[in-house]
Amino acid sequence: MVDLRLELRLPLLTVSTDKLSVKFPRLGAGRIGPLMIVSRASGLALDTGLHADPETNVIGYRLHGKRQQLWYLRPGGTKGVVEIISADNGLTLDSTRATGDVHPLMRVAESASEPWQRWALARTPDGVGQFIRSVHSRRCLALSESSEDHWEPWFEPEKGQVNIQWLLVQPFGLRAR
Repeated sequence: MVDLRLELRLPLLTVSTDKLSVKFPRLGAGRIGPLMIVSRASGLALDTGLHADPETNVIGYRLHGKRQQLWYLRPGGTKGVVEIISADNGLTLDSTRATGDVHPLMRVAESASEPWQRWALARTPDGVGQFIRSVHSRRCLALSESSEDHWEPWFEPEKGQVNIQWLLVQPFGLRAR
């Protein structure tokens, strides 16, 4: 359990608290979750868009806490590295193999435990959020403050900017299962 002070600024809404207790539920086989992965810049959550097919892109969508926005973290074999698995369809977050200057898009795929399906999590300087970095490309998952529903996340180099910072939160009223 970690105690933090939190102020979350979203378009048209500011939420703050003097004391926030965060407890990550642990599940069988070392999994953590279900969690929502929320952009600190836009307030949008990673969402499968109700797609159950491998190779479909993930989108950012306003918070609703339904299964398509729930994710599990499974240890990825190295400290601080995880696989991110959809509670909706059981598919793994996949950064694709692209590493060039083109911004590859995020998708879901069958788990193969490949480097492009593993994610290094690192705390933001204020300790509240996380940088989610592809082990393969070493770029961070991003959504900007101007992002809107159905926008697809992309990758950027880590420079500490808010558009690559994410909150890993358990939806209110949802218990680990």
